[in-house]
Amino acid sequence: MDKPFFEDYQEGQVIQSPGRTITETDIVNFASFTGDWAQMHTNREFAQKAFFKERVAHGALTFAVSTGLAVRSGIMHDETTIGFYGVDTLRYLKPVLIGDTIKVNIRVMGKQDKGRKGVVDLEIRVVNQREEDVAVYTMKILAKKKN
Repeated sequence: MDKPFFEDYQEGQVIQSPGRTITETDIVNFASFTGDWAQMHTNREFAQKAFFKERVAHGALTFAVSTGLAVRSGIMHDETTIGFYGVDTLRYLKPVLIGDTIKVNIRVMGKQDKGRKGVVDLEIRVVNQREEDVAVYTMKILAKKKN
């Protein structure tokens, strides 16, 4: 989409982002930035004996990367998107492992007119390289109107 204004979003419209591979460096940098050094993310020996049997990406890391992928998809633009309005019903369905490549499939679910601006509801499905859903949520963005 080229600089989408509120009026340009169509219910049912679908767009896909490029992919991004999650690395060990991503996990370590995220742990450093947030202070979340939970062993399931950062300790190989501990993780091998835990539920997933290997280190997994932080859920918040997966969410953060997915928002960046949504921006890269073109569904939002600096000149027409006012900002991130919120998120609803975030669910993590499968772990994201070191080496997994994720992308987002985006579907416009609806719009709410707010006078000189509007809210656009986007279903975000985060999928791995096998097209398995790893997370799903509704992102709400505040968009400018043309006039």
